[in-house]
Amino acid sequence: KLLTGSILFVLIAIVLLYLLFPAALEAFIKRLRVDDLSGGRMRLFVQYNEYLMSSVKSLLWGIGSLDLPWKVKAYSISEGVPHNGIQEILVAWGILGLLFFLALIYVLIRRSKQENPHQTKMNYLLLVILFAKALVGQVITSPYTMLTIALVYLSLCYDFSATEQVNQSSL
Repeated sequence: KLLTGSILFVLIAIVLLYLLFPAALEAFIKRLRVDDLSGGRMRLFVQYNEYLMSSVKSLLWGIGSLDLPWKVKAYSISEGVPHNGIQEILVAWGILGLLFFLALIYVLIRRSKQENPHQTKMNYLLLVILFAKALVGQVITSPYTMLTIALVYLSLCYDFSATEQVNQSSL
């Protein structure tokens, strides 16, 4: 019953998507029709690696994050921005920028330990999700990813053990 219901749900969702948002479905299908299974991301990854390794100046300093999508086209690096957050930071800010970004994450973790000495694995869940997202998407050109850094800090500072104690005492 569960399998049949799931298949039926997916089919109905696809039909509704096609009827309500045909352009979105066509754009999704177009992304899947690329030669490689990564949807063109491997080609972008290779292009940006070649660009970074072609110049020590670019690798150290980057090209700047202000209007990055325009710059990568203007400098004939690629047609799209990097789809790897670490690579995107390297292209925009260089190795020094990557070191500063890693220092920011380090400071967030260290400061949060001062605010919440009772951290558990649950506190680090958003940080792990952010890191996984950074491996497959943009970081600095994605406003919601930059906002997630603030949420990561709040998650690290939250004392989940106090919530468990309150819940157990209310039983």
